[in-house]
Amino acid sequence: MRAPVTRDYALSSHPKGGLYVLYAPDDYLERELYSKHSLLGILLMALIDIALFGLPGLAIFVVQMVWIPFWAAGVINGLGHYFGYRNFETPDASTNLLPWGILIGGEELHNNHHAYMASARLSNKWWEFDIGWAYVRLLAMCRLAKVRRLAPRAVSQIGKGLIDRETARAVVSQRFLILKRYGQMVVRPTLRQLGRNTDRARRRLLRRARRLITREGLPRDQRSAAAIDRVLLQDETLATIYRFKQQLKEVWAGSSKDGASRVERLRAWCAASEQSGIEALEEFAAYLRGYRLVQT
Repeated sequence: MRAPVTRDYALSSHPKGGLYVLYAPDDYLERELYSKHSLLGILLMALIDIALFGLPGLAIFVVQMVWIPFWAAGVINGLGHYFGYRNFETPDASTNLLPWGILIGGEELHNNHHAYMASARLSNKWWEFDIGWAYVRLLAMCRLAKVRRLAPRAVSQIGKGLIDRETARAVVSQRFLILKRYGQMVVRPTLRQLGRNTDRARRRLLRRARRLITREGLPRDQRSAAAIDRVLLQDETLATIYRFKQQLKEVWAGSSKDGASRVERLRAWCAASEQSGIEALEEFAAYLRGYRLVQT
């Protein structure tokens, strides 16, 4: 029997709370076995380790017990929201610790996981490696698992002028990547141009503003808000592209059933960008017009 493979988790609706795999029902087994005898699994694991390995099994058991609280709660949810790089501008501080997910089953690619939580593959770039995906593929080859979902892929088709439902669907599904691209293609070139003919103090302010403007999910205190306001007040072009970024996020706001409205919002955004007089915005609008999903 082939089982679906997913790494998506949700809070249990059981009165006692807890975490469980997304598709696991709150049924008799959950209520009468897992919740009532929550320590039984730990005890069985200890007995199996000792039965298989003798006294060294105790050491194996200790390693297994510290694995989740240390690696998952400590390394991933600690360092994985502080240190590393980001492929996607998700509305949180998640980062990829390393491009090679080996020690923690691929969860080192934590930003990728936050962008597409239901994807069975956490690697996204060609140079990233997810050992968990290797296990999934092996199980699928043995007909012991079935991959239900992967992160979508998209390309920009040069010359495509009509924005339709396919375009809007691709933009919405890749919204975190779209925000990353906006920072790379619009915000950063504008900031570099502004920093060429200015004094050192303003260049330092622009460098700080770049992170605040391009990054999503950063805590915004009064000092950060004041820094952004200072930069935006000093340059109309930068204020315009910052405003357009906020308007771009409104394209995918609202219900997923509101497809026609999203198409109209995307068309209006691209039309306004093309009339902004800012070359980077015009090029990005052309990039979005050709956006479409491809088979993974």
